[in-house]
Amino acid sequence: MNQGAVIAVNPVSGDIYIVWRRFYLPLGPGAKAEIVFSRAPFGTVNFSAPKVIRQFTPFDQGASYI
Repeated sequence: MNQGAVIAVNPVSGDIYIVWRRFYLPLGPGAKAEIVFSRAPFGTVNFSAPKVIRQFTPFDQGASYI
């Protein structure tokens, strides 16, 4: 599941950068989460394959599903 995307543009090159959090269900002991990054060079329409910047164990409160 993806969450919390942040978008930035390089003012010099025009490249577009996106960073977001990816976590895997089910949440709980042993759960895994990552911060991932992707880039689209100026003038292109495709983003690079996501690259993992950091893996971590999520520590936030669990979610309730309706």
